[in-house]
Amino acid sequence: MSAAANALVVVSYYDARRRHDLDALLRDLAEVDAGAPFDTLVVVNQSAASPTAVEAPLRGLRVLHRPNAGYNIGAWDHGWRAAPGYAHYVFVQHECRVRRPGWLAAYLRRLQAPDVGLVGERANPAWAAPWPELEHRFAGHTLPDHGPEGAAAERLPTYRACWRRWGIDPGERGDHLQTLVLAARGATLAAIDGFLVGANYGEAIAAEIGVSKRVQMLGLSTEEIGPRPFTWITHPQWQAKADAQPLPAPRTPLPRWLAERRADPAFVAGPWLVLGKGPTFRRLTAAHREQHRLFALNHVVRELPVDVAHAIDIDVVQSCRAAIAGNCRWLVMPRVPHVGDKPGDRRLEDWFEELPELWELERQGRLVWYNCSTARPLPGSPVVEVRHFSSEAAFGLLGLLGARALRTLGVDGGRQYASAFDDLAGTTRLRNGQALFDRQFERLAAIAKAHGMDWRPLAEPLAIAVRSDASPSLAAQVLEHTLRRHATQPLAIVHLPRTASSPDGACAVDGAGLAFADPAAADAVAPPAHWLAPVVGDPWLAPHGDGAAAWLDAFADAVAARSIAPAAVRAAVRRRQAHPLLLRPDRWPPASGAAAALRREVAAVLLSRTWQLGELLVRPAAAALRRWRRRVR
Repeated sequence: MSAAANALVVVSYYDARRRHDLDALLRDLAEVDAGAPFDTLVVVNQSAASPTAVEAPLRGLRVLHRPNAGYNIGAWDHGWRAAPGYAHYVFVQHECRVRRPGWLAAYLRRLQAPDVGLVGERANPAWAAPWPELEHRFAGHTLPDHGPEGAAAERLPTYRACWRRWGIDPGERGDHLQTLVLAARGATLAAIDGFLVGANYGEAIAAEIGVSKRVQMLGLSTEEIGPRPFTWITHPQWQAKADAQPLPAPRTPLPRWLAERRADPAFVAGPWLVLGKGPTFRRLTAAHREQHRLFALNHVVRELPVDVAHAIDIDVVQSCRAAIAGNCRWLVMPRVPHVGDKPGDRRLEDWFEELPELWELERQGRLVWYNCSTARPLPGSPVVEVRHFSSEAAFGLLGLLGARALRTLGVDGGRQYASAFDDLAGTTRLRNGQALFDRQFERLAAIAKAHGMDWRPLAEPLAIAVRSDASPSLAAQVLEHTLRRHATQPLAIVHLPRTASSPDGACAVDGAGLAFADPAAADAVAPPAHWLAPVVGDPWLAPHGDGAAAWLDAFADAVAARSIAPAAVRAAVRRRQAHPLLLRPDRWPPASGAAAALRREVAAVLLSRTWQLGELLVRPAAAALRRWRRRVR
């Protein structure tokens, strides 16, 4: 036994069959990532005079030979008895092929459940029925080697005779796993004394059924590993039928889940804490976790156990696959999830084979689906409106649940993540095209109001008063944008005239400035020069001067974030608070990449205005002209 491996793969091979099938399987075992370490044992049912030489770059590879008896089950039993001590065993016929990475990890994960005894790739559908029905189905059905001295005889009487001899209770149904691929814990194999070995074809079929029945006699289940047969390891004889079988649809729509949860008033009452990836996530305490029901947005589920995890993107499941099943009671997702922050075209069930963790949640009744407004709705669940961020769906779902007290941490504005999610900053942060997370707040407030929910963040916002001659001036709006961009906590920003007094506790700053660091880091005593750059003169009147690139960058970002409208720019030019060049992108100097971005933004605005003009004037005029022509005719 290898030091790192607690699993043994036992391959049965009959040396009268084609050798290249065995070699292909061993290549798969060597090259396809199993997701866990394992040793390999090839057991040859030998009929030829000389033994079979087997070579493959596999950890702990051994080869055993035995007389050709008992078919592949006999070889598996021989291998298990010759290699005791492994925690898990996977038994495979040599014609099989590995389909996808993670195949062994999937088997080991399922065998972790204490009530699971035997796992395989295919449950025989012809036998999934009560015995009276099977009696009728197989009445008069005979096969060779089912009677004395190899004669043909009826099937069920032959099998029953074997089971009585072996002390097997067949139970109430004929359900069993086909002996093409099987996996079990070593302790389970010891409890059933290994595999039954039949002396002929009839006894071999009785033994195949009998193995599952022995496991069921222990009170353990026998289960298919995937959402449909041959998810992980395939067999050429059966794969076409398996691929033609549709994937099962998720069985828990949102209305059913809501009804079940509402039956527990204590669960609904909350209070609920919605956790996002924003900077204030770091303020989560043990007391917060004890006092609230936890609702995790996206990758938060990888950090701690929660009641409900929610993800719009299938990428979240892929990224958090190691933790998602263990860290949430329920996972709630759209029936048609997004891919890469864009609406997808595949249903949840279409991902079951690629993401076994998702299938395990579905199998356990812990996957809940709803219709997201970004895809065509499917019958059985309401549509939850989402415009920009998944937090909107979370609020909508909790509103439908009946939650009343709603708190948030990590659902912040700005552009930052908490340090726990630094690894995601370059991949998922604002990948939906939004410039700032602030855009979600207006929608969240409207959703909370519509459902009568009391919502407030647990982290109090930092109050900042921005002073300027006009309220707010264009420069002050750019300052607000840069403040929100660099902040690592919620901000409450008010714009005031220079002569007005600031609210109590607010940090007052000059509107002619540019933030370049976190305002929460400001020293209350010292001047805030270490996070706010004061501007000398009016940069809007001299966009070619020193520092113009930084101001143009900030201005371009603000326009892209829709925190400054083109109308505000035109008004600032009329008031001589901004240079006329800002209205003429063809005359802008190439100060930075932001200048080009701003040109594109203004061009897009002008294009949209042209389209709207066509909608308002051209189409009605064309319609009136058509009506006049009809009257003239």
